[in-house]
Amino acid sequence: MASVDSFIQREFCGFPFLDLAFSERRLLTAVACVRWNLISQTDSAPNTEQLQDVLRPQTALSIRRRELELPIPGSPLPADHRARIDEALAAISETIPEWKPLLQLPVRFLRLDDANGAIGASCYAWPQHILLGDDAFASPCELAEQVLHEISHNWLYLVEELRALQHHDCGHTLTLPSGTGGRDPDEILGAVHVVLNVRRLWSGLPVPDEQRQRRLEDLDTYLEGCLPLLDAARTCLTEDGQALADRLLQEAVAA
Repeated sequence: MASVDSFIQREFCGFPFLDLAFSERRLLTAVACVRWNLISQTDSAPNTEQLQDVLRPQTALSIRRRELELPIPGSPLPADHRARIDEALAAISETIPEWKPLLQLPVRFLRLDDANGAIGASCYAWPQHILLGDDAFASPCELAEQVLHEISHNWLYLVEELRALQHHDCGHTLTLPSGTGGRDPDEILGAVHVVLNVRRLWSGLPVPDEQRQRRLEDLDTYLEGCLPLLDAARTCLTEDGQALADRLLQEAVAA
């Protein structure tokens, strides 16, 4: 149980990927209504078609650009890469069937141009957009991990459209175990969320035991380095951010 009262937990029965009871449809409907209210010129309630439209990636991006403009360093993916992404999504769903509804989030995949060592990217400024570098396609397992990584981020971005996870006036930044500095407290939540999800994926992927164990050990080392950062981020987290931190710690202990 979270130690604080959480709007997200009450309204949507938990957090994406962490709670089986989480209602992805209810959250998507809420996000669609928020987006509609940002662009509507009338007081009339939106119809189903209008709500579906604002959940399309390109419409979502145009709405976000009204308040936050950040160029996307991406270009269309080759057709064979798109087919491999579909295979990766199917592989994740087969490994963890209860995640299938979350993996059906409408997402626009792009090639990450000038990656400079990055393997994938997404951010709040690009709702429902995922950029993948060429290295993400090195193997089916690598691609499945990177797709899950970025979709996990996108679900927390959707949560943040409804409720902030950190106080806006917080200037506290932290350094991830990878050495990446200047990370906001809500990015620490995102990092732990991703590593727990990816860890669960690797626990079930049909790979040789040696490969699985090696990757799990790397993930556990990263997770161990992240957990103290959750405590360091606490003072900057909202009630919903605190609740997510508590839920992540529960999963980490159980991992």
